[in-house]
Amino acid sequence: MKLWQKIGVVIIAIPLLLILIGILFPKPSDKSKSISQRITSLFSRVSGSSEPSCGTNMQLLSYSPINLNEISTVVPLGNISPPGHILPTTHMYYRYIHTGQGSKLTNIYAPADMTITKITLSDNGSAMVPFDSYKIEFSLCREVKGYFILVTTLSDKLKTAFHEPYDRVQTSNVGTGKPDHNYEKEVSVKVSSGEIIGTGGGGPNMPDALDFGLTDTRTALPMLANPSRWPDTDQHYVCSADYYPDNIKQSIYSKFGNFDGNLVSIDQPMCGAVYQDVVGSAQGVWVSSKSTSTDLWDVPNDLALVHSNFNHKLGVFSFGNIFQQIGISNNLVYTFTPQTSGNVNLDFNNVKDGNIYCYQAANAQGQNIAVIIQLQDNNHLKIGNLNTSSCGSGPWSFSSSLDFIR
Repeated sequence: MKLWQKIGVVIIAIPLLLILIGILFPKPSDKSKSISQRITSLFSRVSGSSEPSCGTNMQLLSYSPINLNEISTVVPLGNISPPGHILPTTHMYYRYIHTGQGSKLTNIYAPADMTITKITLSDNGSAMVPFDSYKIEFSLCREVKGYFILVTTLSDKLKTAFHEPYDRVQTSNVGTGKPDHNYEKEVSVKVSSGEIIGTGGGGPNMPDALDFGLTDTRTALPMLANPSRWPDTDQHYVCSADYYPDNIKQSIYSKFGNFDGNLVSIDQPMCGAVYQDVVGSAQGVWVSSKSTSTDLWDVPNDLALVHSNFNHKLGVFSFGNIFQQIGISNNLVYTFTPQTSGNVNLDFNNVKDGNIYCYQAANAQGQNIAVIIQLQDNNHLKIGNLNTSSCGSGPWSFSSSLDFIR
């Protein structure tokens, strides 16, 4: 047999071997399936997605996930909310109407004809008052996927699909000392645009918003300081509002506001920004040099030096739990007004040398801190706490500090 024939046999044999292994040793979610169903499922995984392409179509959504008259505000991309969200969020928040008894129980609708591909139950153990909620992941086409988080109940159709055995059970920790437990189940459930798929909100201590994330692999890759820390799909988050017909899009844009329920006028980019790295500067996202994680989502060890998603003219410090080691609380964001020159409050994107810069920042409770940073090279940053509220005149040196890498 010639070499090219041998190679061809191997190429054919490997997928067949994988399929055979999958039939003999199915994962939990496949055990209840017939042999033919297992073969179909496995062949799809081996050969790649059989979903149709979106082509150039951008108006893929047709129904707001919450009735527009039941939306209080829509929080744009890139929101920061320590201690759970240290880095700019990859999703938007569609906030429910609030009453004197917390968020109103609100129906959640499928935003398009789509296939729900995974459901995850979380016990939200890290919350002040733990509660059960669901993450619903869905597919619109080969290139565009999405998710909802903090769905509090499932429709009967989804309840039927979500059952034990689970495909994965995971424990996570955002640094509060109380773990979250997550139970994942791969499913394949087709739903129609406007179909009720669950509810959200529902009273005191319940979620006040629906998290809505969308990725589109047709989009250009963002400029990232260390792309290897971002899985491929994480490099393609987009603004869900932009995928609606213009009348719905403009209605959602008119709801842009904050978590206090106040509408705000947002400058460019109007829908916020997830990716804020400026290569060769201090601006962007960082992870502690002590972290053993290979990606960015090591929440207790994260640091963001970015701009506000409500007011892009404001600089933002967002600290992971590790900053408690140097006396900085990680429960609130700290903001400042960036300067274009000087060594106090210099905009992060202008910090490009090895000098030490000082920042005077304040949180929403009126607490002030003074911190210093030094960009040691493109991939290494040192940050320290001056343990005072003012920078003074300098020069400054590190006594209580942490090291971060891209």
